[in-house]
Amino acid sequence: MQVIVIDSNQILSMPPGSPSWSLLRVVGERTGHSLAISEVSLWEVLSSARRRLEDDIAAFERAWNKLAGRLESYAPENSALPFTLNHIGFGPDAGDPEKAVRAYEAQLRQRFRVLRTPESVASEALRREAWREPPCKDNGEGGRDAAIWLTAAAAAEADVDPEGRKLPLLLVSNDGGFTDPRNKGQLHPALANDLPEGVCARLCRSLPEVFAEISQPADAADLLPMMNSADIIDALITAILDSKFPGKPEVHEAGSADGNRRIFTMGEILRATRASFKGFQAAPAKCTSDGETWICASGTWVFPRPHDSDTDLAWAFRGISEYNQHGLEATATLFWAFTAGESSSHVQVIDASLNGDLAPGLIVARDGSSVMVNWAMQQAPGYWQEII
Repeated sequence: MQVIVIDSNQILSMPPGSPSWSLLRVVGERTGHSLAISEVSLWEVLSSARRRLEDDIAAFERAWNKLAGRLESYAPENSALPFTLNHIGFGPDAGDPEKAVRAYEAQLRQRFRVLRTPESVASEALRREAWREPPCKDNGEGGRDAAIWLTAAAAAEADVDPEGRKLPLLLVSNDGGFTDPRNKGQLHPALANDLPEGVCARLCRSLPEVFAEISQPADAADLLPMMNSADIIDALITAILDSKFPGKPEVHEAGSADGNRRIFTMGEILRATRASFKGFQAAPAKCTSDGETWICASGTWVFPRPHDSDTDLAWAFRGISEYNQHGLEATATLFWAFTAGESSSHVQVIDASLNGDLAPGLIVARDGSSVMVNWAMQQAPGYWQEII
């Protein structure tokens, strides 16, 4: 068993309602591990959430007022158009960031054990910031990081297993202040002095590292069919599109002999290239409990260039990967769970990225369908951006 303390940068990069967090929480509960956050990390997450909400609400109101003004100019009867989030179906509290943040706090407290910050920790954190001592940085920043670490170390004093033995401490953070300058994958050696006697600590930089730490090695050969399955490939492509082109399907064009040009979405191009699994980036891990098995695996997939170089698709692929003669490569980490005797389920793709030099799209399409446009009309790209 271990105490797993999560830093705010991990929660902000992956909201606690996501399937990956839920999977880790279930695995932790089944294997006796507890998930915790410090009080300071909680404040940081809630502060960030409130600022994001305030920015989003302000952006919405600006866009809504612009739309209302344009509609009123077309038809005066639209002058009474409501402009609150409540009027368009988001609920009476949608425009109140404070209420939304309080609800978010309740969710966080339900999912994580919140470690209170002792008064002595606050004073020591400020002292370390003033003297630039780890985990504080040379520029004088890092007082909150120091408070987070010291709070975790203090909590480790009280955490014991049923036999009274102290539990190892696992800190999950990608903040550079916690790392060993000579080995970024290790905890800063100076921080070991803060640990209670008999407690060891380890630093994990990501959620997959945590899973590998609390799990066992999985047989890579047994996982190969799954890594090449259509479900995994489709989930990988979806994750790539969501991360690289959020909110809009990137499109690329290809010429044809009749003078027209077909517009392909990035999703169409990737799904037509018959991607295949190349190999694991690290040893896969698994955890089994009560008839269920959870798997974590990181790997690389190849999207080859089409063999027929004269097709519209081949030209479109060439447009997105002009300098990648052998195709594109994607990397990702997968989580999934399955029950003995059943097929896999709950597949979650995280950290998906598409490698290589990608040319920018020429037109932004409205949805995932391909459209035909006359070559002559490409002389007015702004026009097409407005009407497609």
